[in-house]
Amino acid sequence: MTASIGIAFLLLFASAESLSDAEQHNIDGLTKQEHVNVVNKARLEVAKEHKIANMHELTWDTALESKIEMKTCDYSPGPDYAVLSYPYHSLMSMLHVQTIGENPMREPHFHPLQTKIACRTVTCRKNGSQMSGICLIGPENSLAKESDIKHGEPGSECRGGNVKNWLCVSAAGMESKDDEKVVSSASMQIALLSFAFGLIMA
Repeated sequence: MTASIGIAFLLLFASAESLSDAEQHNIDGLTKQEHVNVVNKARLEVAKEHKIANMHELTWDTALESKIEMKTCDYSPGPDYAVLSYPYHSLMSMLHVQTIGENPMREPHFHPLQTKIACRTVTCRKNGSQMSGICLIGPENSLAKESDIKHGEPGSECRGGNVKNWLCVSAAGMESKDDEKVVSSASMQIALLSFAFGLIMA
């Protein structure tokens, strides 16, 4: 019995440490990785529909995340990012409308060379404290020029040949997948907590 309680407390301690390191930061009802997945899905749809061979995958960027924390009602682009703003809880529906539009490439978040993203929920008091979502997407801060776009099957014109799910993967994307690890490990931590409490109550 004593040994079981000791093991349980060890598991609780390990789980608490891991959960602290793996905090999800819900934004607009979505986690960080879910935001990344939603925008990447839309980018892939555009790449398939318009035969864009060098559309890149986006990954969560901590540098952009620190910049977005200072934004409220300022939706102007920065030197290394464009701004995507959307009504609260409407990111997926807005992107869907844009992907089936006549020219989604007029949106800077569909620039094929974008590789990084960070999002948050903001309250703009200029609009009567209206809550909305905002994403910074970089490193491009303007619309794609024709010279930025390579035509062909998605993923067929990726620098270095790095491709994931028909999207090109940048060097930074290959090196850092921390948020994906966080998402996949969260359920493991919950299971450990449940097991530990079970041992204590036994």
